[in-house]
Amino acid sequence: KDDEMRANALGVDTTGVKIFAFVLSSAMAGLAGVLYAHYVLTLTPGYVDFSEMAKVIMMVVIGGLGTFIGPILAAPPINFLSTYLQAWGEWSMVVFAVIVIAVMRSYPGGLTAAVTAMMRKRKTAR
Repeated sequence: KDDEMRANALGVDTTGVKIFAFVLSSAMAGLAGVLYAHYVLTLTPGYVDFSEMAKVIMMVVIGGLGTFIGPILAAPPINFLSTYLQAWGEWSMVVFAVIVIAVMRSYPGGLTAAVTAMMRKRKTAR
């Protein structure tokens, strides 16, 4: 995952793995788009705006870059906050930016790293 040169030296076809990951993620994104189109019955460019894309990026950053479970754990609180901050209009994005900065300053690995550190600390305390 982290050392491409080492994997290449061990005989792993890194280019093939990258292509497979790209194709798989593209297929999953396409499937998500199909399901979303079926759900809303019509698709227009108005459904995808900057704030929605920014929320997805915030989910990844707050949850933890390079982890699978991180964005999944970060999605519910971000959606909850976004629902309750709608009354603030565009200022909600400022609140989200402050949250992202606070999390990244406190835990550079995101919430997943924070939870992992707490679990390790609890395990060593026993």
